[in-house]
Amino acid sequence: MKFIPLPFYQLNRLRGTYSIFAKVNAIIIGLLFGYVTKSPYVGSAMAIGYLAGESMGWGDWIGQQNGSPLQCGNEGEKNGIKWLASKFANCGTENYNKIALVIRGFYWWTPTLIPLMFVMNPATVLLAIIALSFGFQISQDWTGSDGEKSWNDAEYIYGGIQDVVLLLLIGAFYL
Repeated sequence: MKFIPLPFYQLNRLRGTYSIFAKVNAIIIGLLFGYVTKSPYVGSAMAIGYLAGESMGWGDWIGQQNGSPLQCGNEGEKNGIKWLASKFANCGTENYNKIALVIRGFYWWTPTLIPLMFVMNPATVLLAIIALSFGFQISQDWTGSDGEKSWNDAEYIYGGIQDVVLLLLIGAFYL
C-alpha cells in the first residue's frame, strides 16, 4: 500500500471557519474509505454520518475554555449533550465544558465510523471513536486558553489527530 497523506490537518481548521469544508471533508472520507474498503456503501454511509455528526455546534464549550466567561447556556439542549454532561459536572463549570466536548466528539464520530464495523474489527473502530471523541479536548488542553489563537491551534491539532486515527484505521483494515 502506498502512503496516503490525509489533509485533515488543514481541512479541519477550514471546516471550523467555512462550513463548506464540512462537506469537502465528508466527501474525502467517503471516497477514501469507499476506495479502501472497496464498498461504495461504506464510503457513502461514512460521508453521510460525518455530515450528520459534524452538524451540531460546540462553540460555547470551546469558547469558555478560551477566555469567555463560564455560563450555563443553551448549547447541547436539543441533542441531549447538556443533560448528559450535567450528570457528571455542574453546568457552566470548566469540567462540564470538557465533558460536553468529549460527548460532542462521540456524537460526531460515532455515525461517521459505525459503517466500518461491518467490514473490520468492531473493537478497532470503537477505539478510533473513543480517540476522536477525546481528541478535541486533548487539543484544547495542549493549546491552552489564549482566546481565538488557542481555538485555531486546537483545530489544527485536532485535524492532525484525525489524520493519525484515520491512517491507523486504514492500516488496521489491511491487517
